[in-house]
Amino acid sequence: MKYTVFSDGHATIWPADALMLAAIFSKNIKNIREITTITFLSNAFSQYACGSHSIYIFFYAFISSLQVFLSNKAYIRYVGNGTLFSDYKSIVKFNLNSGIVFPFICAVLGTTFNAIDTGTPSLNDFAGWFFALSLGNITFTRPLTYILDGTFIGSLKNLTKIKPLHALAALFSQMV
Repeated sequence: MKYTVFSDGHATIWPADALMLAAIFSKNIKNIREITTITFLSNAFSQYACGSHSIYIFFYAFISSLQVFLSNKAYIRYVGNGTLFSDYKSIVKFNLNSGIVFPFICAVLGTTFNAIDTGTPSLNDFAGWFFALSLGNITFTRPLTYILDGTFIGSLKNLTKIKPLHALAALFSQMV
């Protein structure tokens, strides 16, 4: 918990947000209101438990929830009833939105809140917010979706039916 709410700012990578997105994408959670509320409350609690006691913990929790909410909207718009990551078009659109556009919006908000809190705006702070959000979504969302929707386990079960070199390649492709 301490790693994800680093007391001098924020996490380097936010796998918790990616886990929330993966839960939505794997259709384990269907109500966006529930998932954004869970994201908000868990982020605020983690910030508080790790020593941040200012009013800004609620702003930071809002940013985390906003990121999940926006990525869910992109999922609904670009994927619809289809399967996420089923073709390169959906992968590119997801990565552009959830990996660049939404982290940029949230980084601007986070940098603004930090500047108000500390009294000093910082380009390094913006870069920290942007890359933390972007890398969290791009790095963790896809593998966690495959784990939650059962694709990963299905691939492991099929490993015994194919040659070892092909099995290793299939396992590697699931994680990348």
